[in-house]
Order: sequence, then structure tokens, then C-alpha cells
Amino acid sequence: MRVSIEKQRAAMAVQREAARKQAENMGTWLPAAFDLPPPVDAPADASAEGSGQPCEPVPEMILAPIVDRASRAQNRDPELLPAVIRQESAFRPCAVSAKGAQGLMQLMPETAGDLGLSDPFDPAANVEAGGIPEIPETRDCVTAILQKLSLK
Repeated sequence: MRVSIEKQRAAMAVQREAARKQAENMGTWLPAAFDLPPPVDAPADASAEGSGQPCEPVPEMILAPIVDRASRAQNRDPELLPAVIRQESAFRPCAVSAKGAQGLMQLMPETAGDLGLSDPFDPAANVEAGGIPEIPETRDCVTAILQKLSLK
């Protein structure tokens, strides 16, 4: 558990720096939460899933333009990417699943590497790389998300 917590802390530090750079490039102010020190040890019952680890969701004011650009670039419904991010990582950029998927869109390290993604915890890079591959598990997840969206 301790190794997992240390990996999460390192991932959070990388993510915070990436978010700062992103905000600086966009001329956006970051909330004070990005300057907080890493959290203390997670409770003993914290799951190995990314959502069980301490990590704050990306604020909407930062994520919205990223999602908008990626939705347009991928010719996707603008509601699809936020729904996938909600399902996969609960908007937590340092999420790491039990299988090793990373970041907002939960990219596997091999996939991130194939796409030339050097920092899977960078929100913009992760969302832009987070396409929908022809993998049955991914297609089933997207189908379920699309069904939820149509119920609105």
C-alpha cells in the first residue's frame, strides 16, 4: 500500500506541475488547492483504484477548454468526453487503476507510449490522446456511457 501511495503522490506532483504550465500557457489563474502539500497517508481501506487515492478533480474552468478542443479535434459529441472522464477517473488527473491505466481518460502506459504521450497525468495531453480504440472492453464502456447520455 505504501508504494502505491508514493506513486500517487509522485503522480500528483507531476499533475500539479502540468496543470500550472497549462494554466500559465492559457493565462488562467489556478485555485489555491493546487498549491496544497500532498495529502497524508490514505486510509487503510483505500482501494487501489484511482478514485480511492487522494487526488482532487480538475476544476471545470481548466478542464472545459481542454475537453472542447479535444471534442472538436476528434469530431465527438461535446458531452461524450466529460462523460467518459467522469466514468473513468471521476475527473481526477492522477487516477491510476488497479490495471495500471492512468490519468483522466485512463490510458494504459503502452497506449500512451504508442501515442507518444510523455506525461499521461497532464490533463490536456491525456484527454487529447484518449480516443476510443476498437477494444471490446472500451467499446462496452462507451456504449454504456452513450446510453446514460441519451437518458437525459
